[in-house]
Amino acid sequence: MATKEVKQTKGIKATKDIAVDVSSMSEQQLHEKLAKLRGEQNDMKRSHAAGELANPQTLNTNRKDIARVKTAMSQLMSKRNGKDEDNA
Repeated sequence: MATKEVKQTKGIKATKDIAVDVSSMSEQQLHEKLAKLRGEQNDMKRSHAAGELANPQTLNTNRKDIARVKTAMSQLMSKRNGKDEDNA
């Protein structure tokens, strides 16, 4: 999983996952990850509206992570239902 160092406003460095490794997650783990990401997205939107969000680009990254999780969930459902995504 790729990581990138992101500077926060107080000079403390934190790592942020660039690509969420969802290919090896179970359906339950994907649901939990999706709920977590959506909660973070809501918090970030509120912070951005209040002008407190240090890096607005995190909104785009979060949105793309949600899309990755939803895509993985869709692929998992297709495999479970016996559909081959290559022949669809």
